[in-house]
Amino acid sequence: MFNCPLSLEKADRLVEILALTDAARVVDVGCGTGDALAKCRNRAEGRVDRLDLRQQSVDAFDWPEHPFDAAICIGSTHAFGGFAATLRGLKSRVAPGGLILALFWWKPPAAAYREVIGDEGSPPADTDFATGVQIGQDEGLTLLYAAASSHRRVGPL
Repeated sequence: MFNCPLSLEKADRLVEILALTDAARVVDVGCGTGDALAKCRNRAEGRVDRLDLRQQSVDAFDWPEHPFDAAICIGSTHAFGGFAATLRGLKSRVAPGGLILALFWWKPPAAAYREVIGDEGSPPADTDFATGVQIGQDEGLTLLYAAASSHRRVGPL
């Protein structure tokens, strides 16, 4: 479940690229409001064995000592204060050889869209595609896949 301009096909492709095992430990930062979390719980019932959903700021999250196999932040880089800060924050929480999936807004979404997803503030659009790739490289990350979202109506809202 996602509340950003990401097609179902692209979401499926990203899951395929991550190629995580059933035992993988994954954190998704900025995954929605309380209502979205309730919908996620309902959709996951009977499909996902282990799921721990929390509604809290990234600063308040009690990060476990054991690093994650993958960290995800889809359209919520404002939770960390921008794209570069997101990569830095997630990198520090992922095991060596782990994966980071970070999608950012190319420009702030319209106020009406933010109202629908419950985001009162505008996510900072602090970078463009090429700069985003460079920021990742500057952070010592290796790019495995890059793509842009489509402008058509996507995902369940």
